[in-house]
Formats: sequence, C-alpha cells, structure tokens
Amino acid sequence: MRGRRSNESPVSLFSLQDIITCLTGVMILLVLMLALETVARSTVMEVQAAPDAAVLKESLEKLEARQAELRRDLQARELAIASAQVRTPLEAARELQMTRREVEVRMRRLADLGVEKQELDAELARLSSASGPKSTKLEEIKRKLAQAEAEAARRAVRPIAFIPEAGTSKTAHLVECGSNTVRLISLAMPRRDVEWKTAEARGAFVALLTSCSPSREFFVFMLKPSGVPIGMDLYFAAKRGAFEAGYDALEEDAGVSQGDGT
Repeated sequence: MRGRRSNESPVSLFSLQDIITCLTGVMILLVLMLALETVARSTVMEVQAAPDAAVLKESLEKLEARQAELRRDLQARELAIASAQVRTPLEAARELQMTRREVEVRMRRLADLGVEKQELDAELARLSSASGPKSTKLEEIKRKLAQAEAEAARRAVRPIAFIPEAGTSKTAHLVECGSNTVRLISLAMPRRDVEWKTAEARGAFVALLTSCSPSREFFVFMLKPSGVPIGMDLYFAAKRGAFEAGYDALEEDAGVSQGDGT
C-alpha cells in the first residue's frame, strides 16, 4: 500500500493558476466594457443636452434684452413725466415774460412816436407863424410829420398775431384784456359780446369754454399792458382746453372794434 502511494504522480498547481488568470482576465474585460459603456452614455447625454442648453441660453438672452428694453422705456416715461411737470410752468412763465417784454417794447415805441409827433407839431406851428420864406424847411417838417403819423397809424391798426389756417371755418372770439375789465367779442353771427370784471374773469371764461368747441372756435387775446397777467392766464386756460389761441398787444387807451375785428 505504501508502494502504491509512492508510485502516484504529484498534484500540479499550473491548472489552478490558469483558471485564476482566465477569471481575472474576464473580470478586467467586463470592467473595461462597463467603463466604455459609461463613457459612451455620458457622451450621448452631453451631445443631446448641448442643443437644449443653447436654446435655453438664447431664450435667456432674449428675456434679459426685453427686460432691459422695458426698463429703458419705463425710465424714459418717468423722465418725460417729470420733465413735463417741471417744464410746463417754466415755459408758461418764460412765454409770459416774453409777452410782457414785447408789449413794453411796443408801448415805448408808440410813446416815442407820440413825443416825436408833438415835437414836429410844435416845430410846424412855429415855422408857420414865423415870418419869411421857409418853404423847404416846412416841407421837410411836413414830410417827417406824415411819416410819424403813418407809423403811428400802422402800429395802432396792426394785424393780429394769430392767423388761422387757410380755409378754416372756425369762429373767432376776440378777448380784450385790461386792468379792470375783460371783454369778449365774438365774430360769430349774431354777435355775442360779454364783459367781466377782471377779478371774476378767469372763472367766467373757464365756464364759457365748456360751451365752446375746439373744432369750431378759436380765441385771440388783445393784451393791454395792465391786462397782460389776466390775459396770459386766460390764454393758457384756452390752450389747456385744446383751443387754438393767439395774442397781440393793444394800447392802454385803445379798444377792439366790432366792425372789423381789430
């Protein structure tokens, strides 16, 4: 029995190592395949996600641009409102100041013409009563006197500053503004003439505007030097009511005639 055991071949370990090596190789191969599959899936997901990200980015940029545009529009509207609130009284004051200066200049010019006319009248009277032939000097004085009278007449009968559009069918209302009274002269037929005390003129005029139509009527304000404040107040009231309106200067002792509307 001992001899039988000694005759048997010894156990070989090479077969076990081969098996272990094969199993290890198979496991490594599986790991590599799984890794490759994971990389491939992530690549596919990135490729699919790229267009979605680009679209989202484009939409976000458009939204931001729209928001910026709305902000700019809101700021512009706020500035316009603030500017209108500040500018309107300032422009009204400037226009009123300019109108007063124009009236003062015209009044001074008319006063100068009156003084010049008086001087020429006095010189003419002196020459007429003086002895001796002074026809040349007299003719020159007469010529200057005629020029002064023509200039004074031209300024006393001026064309109204406001000129309605050609072909207009609107009715004109002349408003003569003085220190004590405001007189409205309607050129419509039949005529409608109204006179108010200056203290009550604004309320009465605003009430009158409610019965008038901007599409059918307009106003021309004839301003005496003492009536410039109330006249410009009524002028701006008419403008705020969407009426066409104009104004011109009028001498303190002059008046508006119903005959020709001047």
